[in-house]
Order: sequence, then structure tokens, then C-alpha cells
Amino acid sequence: MAAAEVANLSVSPVCPPEKRVETFQEEGCLIIRGMVQGDLLERLRKEIDRHVEDISPLGDVVHRPPDAGRFIQDYCSYSRFPVYREVGRLVAPAMAELMGSRTVRLYQDQLLVKEAGTGSWKTHWHADQPYFDIDGKQTISIWIPVDDVPRESSLEFVAKSHSRPYYLPRSFVDGKAKWFPESAGLEEVPDIERDRAAFPIRGWDARPGDALLHNFNCLHGSYAGSVSGRRVLSLRLIGDDVEVKKREWRTPTSFANNDNEGGRFPVLWPPEEADAE
Repeated sequence: MAAAEVANLSVSPVCPPEKRVETFQEEGCLIIRGMVQGDLLERLRKEIDRHVEDISPLGDVVHRPPDAGRFIQDYCSYSRFPVYREVGRLVAPAMAELMGSRTVRLYQDQLLVKEAGTGSWKTHWHADQPYFDIDGKQTISIWIPVDDVPRESSLEFVAKSHSRPYYLPRSFVDGKAKWFPESAGLEEVPDIERDRAAFPIRGWDARPGDALLHNFNCLHGSYAGSVSGRRVLSLRLIGDDVEVKKREWRTPTSFANNDNEGGRFPVLWPPEEADAE
């Protein structure tokens, strides 16, 4: 990537605390600085490193030449790595307020690691919601790095895209519509890179413990891979209005065969209703 291209990536203003609910509801994305700190952040960093060495059958470890590093992901691992649920409980009250929900449940956790030398591994623009087996508006995905992440390697979002109907989900590998069929009548994800100035793109550099937040239906991606490497825990949380929808395809929760079986997702908030470890 040319230095001039990186220089042209704008860093969005950080929303003040008193405007977070309004901004999240309107734009579907924002950042909260320093949400996980101190001992919990250090334990999360160690747990992620341990997880990288113990990927489940649900996960992927991919090396794509000429990159030197690997892309690693894994799903639904909170029962093996309890710090993930601890982080969820920490952030849950703030997420309930942002969603306008009385309760917060853990729909899914995901490990996302781009090792040093994965510079070509960008994340294409997409929205998560159409891939999942749930419907609802009270959703929030939290992307928490334990490393410094420059603007070009961090997540970026198309503000207000969460309020429109689903875009047709396609495979990142071969571009095929493996979820909703081509005949479903869903629009294609627009070619954002062809004219970035035409879209209200939001993006930030991220520091360890920051939380980048977005509604499940908000378009997002990353402009570039990672030269120095980044380790991230993503938690996907759901609120009161979310319902399980039976899909004709395998989803990250339906094939996990854990607590989510039958539509039961662990309660993180309020504390008097939270599920025991």
C-alpha cells in the first residue's frame, strides 16, 4: 500500500460519552477508548495467546503466500477461555444502554488474529447479520485488540448502513452466495472502494483495550492487512428483540453445539439474571 493512500485515511472523531447512545443508534458504529484495562487486559492478552495454540475444530489457520504470517480465527470458545465471558460481563451494562435493551446475552465470541506479515490480508466490506441465525435490531459487536492497531489495519465502517435491508452475503473465498440464494432479491454490497468519498466511512486507530463497536448489520471491513500483527477478541452481543431464525445453512453458533443450542444464549446482564460459569 502506498504511503499516500494511508495518509488519506481519515481518523474519525471520538464520540463523547454523553453522545454515545444517540450516535450508536443513528450511525451503528463508534469507538470507546480504554474499555478493558489493567489486570483484565493482561489476562485477556495471555488467554488469546493460549487460544492461538489450541484452536478448536470450528476454527481456521490460513497461510496465504506471499504473506509471511497466518490468519487465525476461532468461534464459541468462552467455555474453554473464561476470561472472554469476564470481558463480556464488564462491558455488558454499557452495551445494554447503547442497544436500548434490558438484557444482554452472548451470541458468539470470535478470536481474530492476523500475525505479523499479513499485509495483503484485508477484510472485504460486509455485514455480519445475514450470515447468522438470528434476526433483530438490538445487536452489537465489540472488537477489542490487545495490540496497537494503526488506522489502515483497524476496522472501518459505513455509518448508517445498519438501518437498511440485508445485503446479499457472499463467501470471502470464492464470492459465491452460499447463504441466501441469488434469487432472494437482496442487493449486492456496493463497490465502496471505487468511490470511498461517496460513503460516510468511520474509522479509528485502536490501542490495547479499546472497543470498536458496531451493529451486526453495519457494513465494515479493514483497508489493509497487518504488517506488525494484531490480536483481537470479538464479542457479539444480543438484546431483548433478537429471535432465533432457523437457517438452511451452517452458522457459527448452530454448528458449535454448546450452550447456544436451541436458542439459549448466556445472559451477561443484568447480574441477577446472569448465567453461572
